[in-house]
Amino acid sequence: MHEELLPQSAGGSLATTLVSLVADVSGTDAVDLPPLAAVVDPDALSSLVDGPSAVEGLTVSFDYAGFHVVVHGNGRIHLTEADAIPQRN
Repeated sequence: MHEELLPQSAGGSLATTLVSLVADVSGTDAVDLPPLAAVVDPDALSSLVDGPSAVEGLTVSFDYAGFHVVVHGNGRIHLTEADAIPQRN
């Protein structure tokens, strides 16, 4: 499963948008998800891809709540279910 969304579509922060997207796709309440800060610094992520110091062309990827997340420098968020990614030996 893949989902994409432009950050701040609802006027929220990148971190809020990302957690909301994961919650929607997984069918889980956002408050039941682990803290995003446990896997990535939300402020650093936002600085890199969303705002005046954003780095165009940059991608940041990490695993969160059963998804592989890729946040692109153009502000797009791409989710792939972690079990849909082939494991390397």
